[in-house]
Amino acid sequence: MSSVFTGVSHYSELTGDHLIDALQYQGGRGDIGAARILLRSAVGALLNAAHPDINYPLSPSIIIHDVNDALASHDRDTMLDLKDVLDGYNNLGAEL
Repeated sequence: MSSVFTGVSHYSELTGDHLIDALQYQGGRGDIGAARILLRSAVGALLNAAHPDINYPLSPSIIIHDVNDALASHDRDTMLDLKDVLDGYNNLGAEL
């Protein structure tokens, strides 16, 4: 996962995980919990943004940039705010 989201390097507990692992994250307390919650939504956002038949509002590069910035902040509210944005976009539905 750290090859995509370099901000994961700020959280030693997550550095060995893969993108598919993030889809199973449950969250938790503090900034590590918020990082898990954000990464779960971020992986979904990347999958949606990369799909050619989904009109996703953000590009993969913007998602990666924004997630890395939020992870680097170590601020729970910043991470959860971005998670809310990504969740909103993830639940818009696909235009096929």
